[in-house]
Amino acid sequence: MALLVIICLAFISLGLPDSMFGAAWTVMGRDVGAAVGAGGIVTSLISGFSIVSSLMTGRIFRRFSVGTVTAVSVGMTGLALLGFSQATAFWQLCLLAVPLGLGAGCVDAGLNAYVALHYGPGQMSMLHCFYGIGVTLSPYMMAAALAKTTWRGGYLATAGMQGVICLILVASLPLWRRGHTPAEETEERQPLSRLLRLPGAARTLFAFVGSCGMEYAAGIWASTYLVEARALDPGASAQCLGVYYAGMTLGRFASGLTARRLGSRRILLWGQLLAGAGVVLLLIPLPAWGGAAALFLIGFGNGPVFPNLLHLTPVRFARGVAQGMMGLQMAVSYLAITLLPPVAGLLLQNFPAWTYPVYLLALFFLMFLCTPKKA
Repeated sequence: MALLVIICLAFISLGLPDSMFGAAWTVMGRDVGAAVGAGGIVTSLISGFSIVSSLMTGRIFRRFSVGTVTAVSVGMTGLALLGFSQATAFWQLCLLAVPLGLGAGCVDAGLNAYVALHYGPGQMSMLHCFYGIGVTLSPYMMAAALAKTTWRGGYLATAGMQGVICLILVASLPLWRRGHTPAEETEERQPLSRLLRLPGAARTLFAFVGSCGMEYAAGIWASTYLVEARALDPGASAQCLGVYYAGMTLGRFASGLTARRLGSRRILLWGQLLAGAGVVLLLIPLPAWGGAAALFLIGFGNGPVFPNLLHLTPVRFARGVAQGMMGLQMAVSYLAITLLPPVAGLLLQNFPAWTYPVYLLALFFLMFLCTPKKA
């Protein structure tokens, strides 16, 4: 139980940096002399190096324990955030994005594999709720910093929190050694080409692409769609977006509560059907409540998909390749998060607004058709 609490803290630390940059960039970019669009370069670097470290996790965890790598990675992200708080030029932010991305990718792939191997689907869903706590908390921290000092204070406070979590992880290393057998002790060396040839691997990867693409395309562009297509005012559309994230958090929480009774496969089926219904509802020209209801269903249904797909990794594939597959799945997820949401933005910019929910529907079908229906 104590180790599970430690892992929950690590998931909070994983979420803290993810939403802070967007909350700070308007002021931060001006202070470092960068254009508004240059922020995308920093986020792309973070995502790119997260992909690199995710693909390397199989090799890393064959040499070092999960606890050690997690502690080092959280410390690395803390130092990167400390560097962000002191940066005075755009190139410094680009440089600091490298350790931030590498650290995040290792924590994400390593802990997801560890939990999938040693805990149940309920714990996996609950842990992703703690990631949501980190993602939700950091914008408020940045808002408080901007109100009282500057954006530097927000990054400094977040770096301090990462440092405290790192120290707790270091102190908990004996728990990792006394606990479950580390995944890396049984992990076989598997080249990327061999992992891709595993039965069902390609379909499973496309399921992650569909789920992650839909999650972030909805989170980033749904508010703009409601303003453009439904003539909602920005305040109302922002409230609808809040309903979306509330639905996602509640979906993962409900998945954690019902996982033992329903199992991952039933949760995946019902969750995806609810998400699909939400996308169809988004196509119908309803008043504001219709947009809020649609986004709630998309979030509530799709929210549990990612953690439950991760939990099925050691079920669908041999435990000896689970860490390698987990790293590959995380890398593909990061790639989808990086590439697919901008496509939705281009559709809203250059085509009729209805093409946006149709795009979400296409991602839904990709996820639904590629999700494994049996082991």
